[in-house]
Amino acid sequence: MARRLGVLLLLALASPAFAGVVFEFETSDLLSPGSEPDVIHTTVDGNNLKIDVTGPRGANADMIYRGDRREMIAIDHDSQSYVVFDEAMIGEISSRLYDL
Repeated sequence: MARRLGVLLLLALASPAFAGVVFEFETSDLLSPGSEPDVIHTTVDGNNLKIDVTGPRGANADMIYRGDRREMIAIDHDSQSYVVFDEAMIGEISSRLYDL
């Protein structure tokens, strides 16, 4: 019985690790042979998306799309700040870019 409970507990704790899909990409600077590549992790889980880039050319930032709230969150880890883009703000930015 204890073994069965342990297995169930292990499965319950591990289940978040299997939620969604993670894509991993590496990008290299072809003009700098031997340089370390940037690694881009894109995690998709239902209506949610997270993108983070690590490496020598990668920003120390994350982009998160919250489908349930229909908003994009930009997190800058260096300045310890974030910006939330809701539908109205994205529409305003799109119209300004279109006018250029």
